[in-house]
This record gives sequence, C-alpha cells and structure tokens, in this order.
Amino acid sequence: MATAVRKICPESRACLGYSSCFKTRCCFFSGPLEYMNNRIEAIEKRHGRRSIRWEEAWFYSCCQSPTRADPCPGGFVEGCQTSKDTIVHHWRAGNSWSGELAKLTSANGYDMITSAGWYLPGNASEFYAIEPCAGVSEEACSKHILGGGPALWQRDPSEVISTAFPNAAVVAEVLWSAGAQSGATTQFESQKRNWSAAEPRLRRFRCALAERGVAAGPVGGLESYGGCAGNQRAQPTI
Repeated sequence: MATAVRKICPESRACLGYSSCFKTRCCFFSGPLEYMNNRIEAIEKRHGRRSIRWEEAWFYSCCQSPTRADPCPGGFVEGCQTSKDTIVHHWRAGNSWSGELAKLTSANGYDMITSAGWYLPGNASEFYAIEPCAGVSEEACSKHILGGGPALWQRDPSEVISTAFPNAAVVAEVLWSAGAQSGATTQFESQKRNWSAAEPRLRRFRCALAERGVAAGPVGGLESYGGCAGNQRAQPTI
C-alpha cells in the first residue's frame, strides 16, 4: 500500500493522522494500534519518507499518563519507541497543551510543525500574535521547529478560497519573519511584529486578490466585500 501511495503522492513526508484520539475515547496506544503505527512509520522510512503524526498520538506513545488537561504529567518515557524521524504536528491551542509541545519535542530530539491557533478563518490579529517557538531556545527552534501553516476543515468547496484568504497570508508572514535583536529568546520573539503596520498591508493584499478575481474574504470579518477603497472592480467573484 505504501508503494502504491508513493507513486501517486511522491512527497518526502506522509501524514498518518491520528487526530483527536484520547484515552477517554479510545485506547489508542495500548497495544495493537501502537504496533501498527510504528510499523507503518518504519515502512514509510524504508521508502524514504518521514511520517507526520498528530500531537496526541505522540503524547500517548512518549509521555506517561497523558490527559486532556496535562499532556505529560508523568514526564517523557525514556524508552519511547517512536522514531526520531517522526514529525509531530501541533494543533491544540488555548489550554495547557499549547506551548508545552515545542519544549517537549525539541528537548527529546523530535521535530515539530504547528497549526495551533491558526484554524481558518480565525482572527487575523490573533494569528499575527502567535509565536511558534515561544519558550524554546533559538538553537532548538532552528533545529526542531520545521514550520507550520493554517488549517481549514469541513468547508463547502465554494467557500474554501474566501475562508482561507487573506488570513492564511498572516500565518505566512509570521513563519517567514525573522529578527536579530540581542537578548531575545528566539528569532520569532525578537521580531517584535507590529499588527498596526501589518493590517494595512494585509488589506491591500486582500484587495489585490479581489481585483484579480480571487474570492478573498474580508480581513478577519471586519469589512464588507466591497471595502477596497471604493473600487468596485475589487468586488470578488466566484
């Protein structure tokens, strides 16, 4: 199966999923499923692909007694069988899980990508304030935090573009921004990004998309579709 999938999707990474699986709902890593997961990742590795698994699958494999409230109350399992080639996908935000995953993964030699707090359409200014490497050293950030991106789920196909843009561009700017201010914990924290300066730029980007016929939605839902400096040509079309 892995060979067949690779012919269709030749990318160097394969997302195995396992989202939203908690021990209160299923005994995910209590035996056979843990074996299956590690076997699939080993197969992907033989085909030259790194596997991506959602954070709770990593917690339940590599942390002692994880719960919804505390992902790793018993500490990291030194004998964790999950390969260091596995990439952990961080998605939970707004609770104790958020911010801890970057520390746990990087401290134990695992790489991470993140979409935590970046679920579209979302709020553009809140997206802009998120620091992917908060709480970790610049060395750990550069080595283990590979990147990230916004996430979009369960939308009618006709709504995908207007839901994703322009706010997906906010996430892109956060991920591509860097700074060099001395004394900062990470390059992201040293950037001192300024939303008041970024917002007009985002609005211009949204209008540029609309003028090209891209059905870009309002910036954070704050304006109507026709709000591009009175230019009626900017009205997005589908």
